[in-house]
Amino acid sequence: MGLRLRNPFVWREQIRREVLDEEISRLRDIPYSTWQNVVAAPIRKTLTARDGKTYRLEVTARPVHRDDILVTLSLATGGLIRRGLMRQTFTITPDNRFVV
Repeated sequence: MGLRLRNPFVWREQIRREVLDEEISRLRDIPYSTWQNVVAAPIRKTLTARDGKTYRLEVTARPVHRDDILVTLSLATGGLIRRGLMRQTFTITPDNRFVV
């Protein structure tokens, strides 16, 4: 019986999920007061994942019911085509509670 190769699609999805999870973990420590600034000026950065590929991350924030802020992370491959966009959201409350 031969060696079974990973499904390339599943492998890429796993890598991108890892990138998003790492960023969310890092962003959990940002206080509510900073997220108020992100509402006006989204965060954009380029990341290199363990597969050696470049990914573009955009973090946007917008006010939602009451004073909560909905944060959206959008991760795209480094190419010009925005295929393979992956998103994840969470909410931050004025008392700095992180709600998924």
